[in-house]
Amino acid sequence: MADAHLQDNRWVDDNGMDIDELPFADRVESKFADQVELLEAQRRDLPLGWHQIFNDTIRMLKAVDCPLRDGIEFSELAVGRGALRIQVFYAITDKAVRGIINKLAARSECTCELCGRSYGAAYRLSSEQTLCTRCHVETELKENIDLWLGDNYKSRNYKNTPVLEFDSLPWTIQQLISKYKVRKLYLASQEQPVRYVTPSDVLAHVDKLKVIKQFLDQSGST
Repeated sequence: MADAHLQDNRWVDDNGMDIDELPFADRVESKFADQVELLEAQRRDLPLGWHQIFNDTIRMLKAVDCPLRDGIEFSELAVGRGALRIQVFYAITDKAVRGIINKLAARSECTCELCGRSYGAAYRLSSEQTLCTRCHVETELKENIDLWLGDNYKSRNYKNTPVLEFDSLPWTIQQLISKYKVRKLYLASQEQPVRYVTPSDVLAHVDKLKVIKQFLDQSGST
């Protein structure tokens, strides 16, 4: 008979096949406390803003530890679609543990994963992040400025461009330009006029964008 080995709480032979005929072939139950400890070690991979709600979950799981829950196995933390979920190997029928896990997912959906604010959170479809209004605005503002000062501003010579379509500019730039600078061009092929500005209207705000970017970089590192 092939040697038996313990693998993933099952007895298997040298080829990794389950050995059902052995007296000790019953699944070896894991200790609930050990599973919670392994789960807790995954905290380092989480966004900083979700650390507190995850710590609360770990504390609640430790509080319900008892021998009757030995055998419950946690797989890994899943971050996606704006929520934090605990994956399990087998369906959990224990109402207390299942309730704690579900509560974490529900709280993560309304907790900013950057700053930890638990109000005003909004799911961002583009990046699959859950951010509060402030972090959402700051993140999008920084992305727009990085894009403009990086790819657009450095790689294109707008001084040689006659006009720029206003509605194609990042919203950050649009907010800086006075409405009196926005002109309209009427085309026979289009029902609505095309709004445009001159390159000088945009380039006049580059220094302002640099200052805003510097502020956002400093505030994000503190």
